[in-house]
Amino acid sequence: MSQRELAQVTHETGYAGMIEAFRARAHERRIAITGADVAKVAGLADYYVAKLLARNPVKRIGAIALGPLLGVLGLKLIVAEDLDAVARFGSQIKQASAACQHTDEVKVILSRRHLRKAGALGGRKSRSNMSPTQARRLARIGAVARAKALSPERRSDIARKAVKARWAKQSKQRNGVHITSVGEIAP
Repeated sequence: MSQRELAQVTHETGYAGMIEAFRARAHERRIAITGADVAKVAGLADYYVAKLLARNPVKRIGAIALGPLLGVLGLKLIVAEDLDAVARFGSQIKQASAACQHTDEVKVILSRRHLRKAGALGGRKSRSNMSPTQARRLARIGAVARAKALSPERRSDIARKAVKARWAKQSKQRNGVHITSVGEIAP
């Protein structure tokens, strides 16, 4: 990089100083910050640069305006360590534990209360948004998982109860009135 690229205009540690440096840079480059042209070149709303860099600014520089404003002023920000600030505040700041360090991982921790609420619904909410085919597939997975969790005796009892229910239903149809075909009623 050439010396011109790294020429230091000023160094500031606060927002007010940064605004003053931006205003000085606009004056140095003879940019009419009160005109609509500079805002149009920067891709900002008309007179927006004037609202940002006025003596009593109406707007504050945010994430959207910072890049275009730096471009129009011909500046770039360089973040540097402030050794005076480190010496002044460093001993007062508590060190973060490794558990509090931010990583790229996403951790989801569900409370017992949340799980209790979800369990009370019994999956009704999720099944209501499924197609019938998806619901049958999910039910089959659940049935297989339940069968694996049950003892052989308990599975046998459940099967025996299901057979009795089917036979009771068939005998009820034989003894009562039921429709055999359209239009015909059998005793």
